[in-house]
Amino acid sequence: MISKYVAPAQPRVIVLLPSYNGEKYLGPQLDSIINQQFRNTLIVCRDDSSSDQTGNILQAYAQQYPELFHLIRDTRKNLGVSANFSFLMQYVLEQGMLSGEQPVYVALSDQDDVWYPHKLTRCITVMQQQEQLTPGMPIAVHSDLRVVNAKGESIADSFAAYQGLQPECSRFTAQLLINTITGCTALLNPALLHRALPIPQQAIMHDWWLALVASAFGKICYINEPLIDYRQHNSNIIGAKGYVKPSIGHHFVKKLFDDKNRDAFLRVVQQAAIFREKYADDLTAKQIMVLRILPIITLLTVRIPPLRKMAFRLLRYF
Repeated sequence: MISKYVAPAQPRVIVLLPSYNGEKYLGPQLDSIINQQFRNTLIVCRDDSSSDQTGNILQAYAQQYPELFHLIRDTRKNLGVSANFSFLMQYVLEQGMLSGEQPVYVALSDQDDVWYPHKLTRCITVMQQQEQLTPGMPIAVHSDLRVVNAKGESIADSFAAYQGLQPECSRFTAQLLINTITGCTALLNPALLHRALPIPQQAIMHDWWLALVASAFGKICYINEPLIDYRQHNSNIIGAKGYVKPSIGHHFVKKLFDDKNRDAFLRVVQQAAIFREKYADDLTAKQIMVLRILPIITLLTVRIPPLRKMAFRLLRYF
């Protein structure tokens, strides 16, 4: 007997938006969230001790749209962007905002981008399709982005191509070495947050930790189209840097022996060690082996940049 398909219930999306001195671009981003085709949202904000008008802008929007905003006021000082995101995720979990019969998802938002009107609709569709296939599994849905300048003018139509990323490569070993999830595009299900939180202080970034957890115990779904304008300006914490493929010659040799990312490699090893410690009882034999091999490779190649880069590239496809 073929069971009748039951359409998922209308979900609710909680948008987490940490802010800090974002008065210049905050309004357009809030407008783009409010004006989404998908209407059932709650925007949860925490201002990280801004010294400009950011707090007043949030208050004005909350007064105009009281049903759409939940402003957190606390006595914590400046946490920084990653810790602020982590706090917000922990907050909605502890406050029971992810509970109930209605499906609830969490979207992460920067303060200076602009979402396309169909952004949430597209992500929810992919999320619910995946949940039908793998119920109860931790899932992260993310997309490409269009890179724009401070005026909203296009720099690159694809963030992934601009950065030289391979977001379709979502296996655990790949995510262990490089994060391909841009957090401001991500939609997360409660199963992922329950599995990933609290995020350790040693995590390099909140979205990287989420990517590790999703790739190890669940699924990462990539939408190969831009769903937001990713704004580049002087105040970006991370930002996008164009990828330049080295050509054979002096530049290639110079790049091959460039060791400016040595500390970044070491931080990857430290993050992997924390991940292994936290999830030791839940990892597969292959995942444990990779986590054991990583520090050995780093130790043996730490002073040989070309060999270390080659070893890391090979390990990504293990």
